[in-house]
Amino acid sequence: MVANPASEAVRFCRKCNLFKPPRCHHCSVCGRCILKMDHHCVWVVNCVGAKNYKYFLLFLFYTFLETTLVTLSLLPHFIAFFSDGEIPGTPGTIAATFLTFVLNLAFALSVLGFLIMHISLVAANTTTIEAFEKKRTSTWRYDIGRKKNFEQVTVFFNMLHYCQFVPISFNLFAINFM
Repeated sequence: MVANPASEAVRFCRKCNLFKPPRCHHCSVCGRCILKMDHHCVWVVNCVGAKNYKYFLLFLFYTFLETTLVTLSLLPHFIAFFSDGEIPGTPGTIAATFLTFVLNLAFALSVLGFLIMHISLVAANTTTIEAFEKKRTSTWRYDIGRKKNFEQVTVFFNMLHYCQFVPISFNLFAINFM
């Protein structure tokens, strides 16, 4: 079901002194209204909204891949720590390797949790802010099906499958690298 724009009440932002469209929220950190605002992210020092949600998802995905790769590369050293044999290296190196493995594993799992949460939000065509509003209604009026919900975020999903994991934005005139 697609939202009917005529049924939306006209909203006014008291902080910006401007009219704001549906699904727009004011960010107190940035001091502006953001369309489909999810949250203000301190990692990217910007609001995550309609124009940069794909890049935020890619940031989470590649951060998860990197931390997983480092964790897997340290796994043999972690296993050797608990074996009965001799562990090569100084006690400082062994402690640093052990601590790095544990912290990387914890970080990878927490980023995976964020990634899964945001993929489920995209599948329902909602944001973190709207998820709390959605609890009050039985159906979400902006949910247009999983495939079309992902198309809204990833742009040109049908035409360029191989470009979905590349941080580029397409418009009619040029390719902009973000």
